[in-house]
Amino acid sequence: MPEYRNSITLGNVLQMGAFVVALSVAWATLDARSLAAQRTVDDHEVRIRALEAQILGTLGRLDERLARIEAAASR
Repeated sequence: MPEYRNSITLGNVLQMGAFVVALSVAWATLDARSLAAQRTVDDHEVRIRALEAQILGTLGRLDERLARIEAAASR
């Protein structure tokens, strides 16, 4: 039966270091992607709000025009 030594070797330390580095790189990449996605969502929200304001302005003008047409037709 093989004998196992209960000790930490340089190979174990190097593997743990590589794992920590890989984990850090993965975390940074994930954080950068989530930040970019959040910026995209914020930009889309700003565009949507601008379009809503434009549509509401147009609808207001249409309502005024229809009111004038109805007032002229009822005379």
